[in-house]
Amino acid sequence: MAYSIGKTSALQTAIKAGVDIAIAEYNAGAMGPGDTIMARVHEIADELKVELFAQADADNAGASSGGGGGGFGRAGATGITVQDAKDMVLNFGAFKGMTLGDVVTMTKDEATAYTNGKYDRPGLEWVKWCASNRDPKGAFASARAKALLDDFNRTTASLSKLAG
Repeated sequence: MAYSIGKTSALQTAIKAGVDIAIAEYNAGAMGPGDTIMARVHEIADELKVELFAQADADNAGASSGGGGGGFGRAGATGITVQDAKDMVLNFGAFKGMTLGDVVTMTKDEATAYTNGKYDRPGLEWVKWCASNRDPKGAFASARAKALLDDFNRTTASLSKLAG
């Protein structure tokens, strides 16, 4: 059974963002005289949840259809383009703050230096691990790592044919 992204998580994200934005607006004095923080929280959450629910539906549709990412910038069965995969900023792990595109090109020395010695292999090896990660919490990153890895493998095979 494929992992599905629940709308409960999307709603929680929308409300959390609503709280953060409403408090920031309140602290900045940007709220009107009749505005309340709770009303603003719900207004922001209502705006965000439309997009977040749509994204959850799209991710769930992609997960249930299977398949890998598309090559050369085209979306594959998952709807993830190679550029989307390259541009994803990691928010966890040894390479937190970097994009998958940056990680995949790191040499062993660069990866070791960036992680202060905690990861001592090329970035490509981390992307391979991420692509095969079955933890449901990592499904978003795993799908993008798989799309990037599929593109890398296709490119490598094409270059090998040219060289051979």
